[in-house]
Amino acid sequence: MAELNRLKIPKEDILRMMGEKGGKTSIELVRKELGIPDSLLSSVLEELEKEDLISISDKDMELTNKGKERSNELLKKHIAIENYFRDVKGQQRAHRLAHILEHYISEEVMKNINELKKLRGKGKPLAELDFHEEGLMADILIEDDRLFERLVSMGIFLGKKIELLEKLPNGIIVKINGKKYILDRGIAKHIKVIEL
Repeated sequence: MAELNRLKIPKEDILRMMGEKGGKTSIELVRKELGIPDSLLSSVLEELEKEDLISISDKDMELTNKGKERSNELLKKHIAIENYFRDVKGQQRAHRLAHILEHYISEEVMKNINELKKLRGKGKPLAELDFHEEGLMADILIEDDRLFERLVSMGIFLGKKIELLEKLPNGIIVKINGKKYILDRGIAKHIKVIEL
């Protein structure tokens, strides 16, 4: 199971990249553009081929019909996330954020993101919620992509419900999907939420 989870992100990255390139690419281009280590790349390609998502001949790869469907799903998600951020973050940053978020966001969250577009610019910092008040995360105004990715990997991202449980001198305790997290107030003030 851990192996499958370890392969999820590179598999999705390859499928999305192949979709962007019209369904065909070379193994070398994947290696170069995605920076997947050779030891991992061979496992990922083997899984994609086993799942009938790609076919490999010599040093080239092509999406199968099943692979094209999956690639289109990933591209749609990527584009929707990128469009959400483009106006406020700029094209390049929106593209980078979409690369991070596309692996974590469910269809339910995607629906919320489409609704959040209507509420862009509204909301308040997470730390300003009252005790046991819930909000829907509308924006994360953190410029550091590594910190942003860390928050996303914890389940802290757009369209997710978050509840403020407690305020500490230098932080807050929140609950997301039944899990509790302690966030620094400096981070919490950059997470915008819309009250539910």
